[in-house]
Amino acid sequence: MYKYFPILEPRNIAVQQIVFNPDPTKTERINASVKEWHFFDKTRENKLVITTDYMYIESTKYKNWDEMRDSFIEILETLFKINNQMEIKRFGLRYINNITMPGNKFSWGTYLNKNLLSIFKINLDKDTIARAVGNIELNFGNYFLRFQYGMVNPDHPAPIKKKYLPWTMTPIPLGL
Repeated sequence: MYKYFPILEPRNIAVQQIVFNPDPTKTERINASVKEWHFFDKTRENKLVITTDYMYIESTKYKNWDEMRDSFIEILETLFKINNQMEIKRFGLRYINNITMPGNKFSWGTYLNKNLLSIFKINLDKDTIARAVGNIELNFGNYFLRFQYGMVNPDHPAPIKKKYLPWTMTPIPLGL
């Protein structure tokens, strides 16, 4: 783990849950604190986050898919060697590609499958779009895959000003 992510920054995260009841006097508010273990690589372009409920790697700069997947599997195997009773409810890889390009900010047909661009076919003033995100969730029985795609906007909530390559965040099923 430290081989890939030598910088550790543990964080306490405040969690608040509200349990609603038809009888408003029985509505319950639960406050808790959860420990998140944030590990960063030397450039801070890649991050590993581990909690008791989930684990993920977020990468904004990586060499290739195979190397990223292999490091994820090695880290997961190391964690299970440390604690073979460990139960992680969700885990995944999040890789983000942001490429700035000149031209019409909504013109991507040359670069992407046109089916991914249908989100922009809605008949409205495109200059008012602040973010456009599509979401497809697939249930394969023993794992769940979420594919999110769209147009990132670093100036959100302001309308999109520049042409950015639509991004993907994909928790990848690893078949473990």
